[in-house]
Amino acid sequence: MSSISDLKKISVLIPAYNEELVLLQCIQIWQRLSYENKEAIFINDGSTDNTMGVLHDFLELSIIEKGITKDSTSGKILNLYQSKEFTEIYVIDQLNGGKSVALNTGISMATGEIVITLDADSILESDSLSVINESFADPKVIAAGGMVQVGQLINRKGNIIYGKNWIIKYQLSGYLSSFYVRKVTQAKLSVLGVVSGAFGAFRLNILQQIGGG
Repeated sequence: MSSISDLKKISVLIPAYNEELVLLQCIQIWQRLSYENKEAIFINDGSTDNTMGVLHDFLELSIIEKGITKDSTSGKILNLYQSKEFTEIYVIDQLNGGKSVALNTGISMATGEIVITLDADSILESDSLSVINESFADPKVIAAGGMVQVGQLINRKGNIIYGKNWIIKYQLSGYLSSFYVRKVTQAKLSVLGVVSGAFGAFRLNILQQIGGG
């Protein structure tokens, strides 16, 4: 097990556009992560639903001033908040600019050595950040991706199940091909060219050097 001194700070960026229905689950998952040196940055990308209201209710947000290194790739920020209950959680409220702009805004505020990009409806294993931290112990690693599974097909024991819905079965076939065959093979051959947007990890200094995501 890694000591606290071995834990690189990890910034988890969560872009949110009309995600009011999944935010509570996302926050609950965050609380269960077994990793201490972390921060979460939610980026509300001009949602038209009650995304900001839900974040206010669950996180008890207060407006703060914090240094952000903005550039042309960042969005137009309306307000910056910090949770009173979970002080490692921040929320950026910005005008709609699309997912890439939202992530670049998050990158401009991130303070972790490692940055993870995460979809708001993704569910992380409790040790996922620890695994990422161990992977980045190798200085040659600049990016990593996680295994993405179809939530509707996973039972409580973590096993894949097969239902009668042919649309979901078709979705599963695509994931099996993409993640369990193609990406695993590419990783073993060291030719993996794309990191999944649902869960990707990167060194912050590299993202800054190339001008964001």
